[in-house]
Amino acid sequence: MTSYRISYSTKYRKEERLGKVILGTLIFFNVMMFYRLNLFDITPKWLLISLPFAVGLGILVKMNLRVAKELSNLP
Repeated sequence: MTSYRISYSTKYRKEERLGKVILGTLIFFNVMMFYRLNLFDITPKWLLISLPFAVGLGILVKMNLRVAKELSNLP
């Protein structure tokens, strides 16, 4: 039973990561389509600067939440 739980959770995490990558790619292409349609008056350099910043900020927030959760479980 324990080995089933471990293997299932690993498989689920891989699928979850793949889903996030696919969603990120779709969002990126949608924003680029808006740029090509001239709906926004921005240059691509600002878009390419802001996207990695937003991704990095999201990763830092996720890491912070994980550490806070582990610290709250300490005795």
